[in-house]
Amino acid sequence: MSTFATELREFECAARESELRNFSLSYLKSIPFAPNKGFGGRERELTQLEELLFPKESEADRVAISGLDGVGKTRLAMQIVHRTEKAQPESSIFWIPAKDTETLERKYTQIVRKLKLPGSEDPEADAKKLLQNHLCGDAGQWLLVYDNADDEAMWFGETTRLKDYVPYNKAGSVLFTTRFEQIALKLAMPDHVVKLPTEDKVMAR
Repeated sequence: MSTFATELREFECAARESELRNFSLSYLKSIPFAPNKGFGGRERELTQLEELLFPKESEADRVAISGLDGVGKTRLAMQIVHRTEKAQPESSIFWIPAKDTETLERKYTQIVRKLKLPGSEDPEADAKKLLQNHLCGDAGQWLLVYDNADDEAMWFGETTRLKDYVPYNKAGSVLFTTRFEQIALKLAMPDHVVKLPTEDKVMAR
């Protein structure tokens, strides 16, 4: 097994182990990964993301990180999450894995139940709609991350349109990670897409 594959497996295991530790009810924080102390570089991209997600003279917006597997999209997004947690301790942070519908639905349900939203215990309730309504209301400052938004049919299909459940609020910011630039451009404005080049794959390790 390659060094990168080993590191990736360790990274994913650490995510599962630390998820419950980082689920706080005081300004809810659903953060699956502990801070990566070995993370280095990418200061330009981190600064760009912070400026796009938290603009000083305009409302917060939707931002996407795109790039092939292995270039470090998730790790970059996680650095933004931990920077936000430190700089804005009263902000809620939600991390939703969007690789497949089952995982996404399970995370949505977990979040709305932690928030104790009305209807969250109803097995027939749409957790996606419950969280959207909550974040579109008076939910305070928040950051919502959709990681691995790679399934175009899940986001823009005829029967399933996850895009319709993405909340909007001037007090909130949304960050997507995706392998596909065409999906990134549908989820965020062109000047709000941060593309990581393939040669950055070495840096991501």
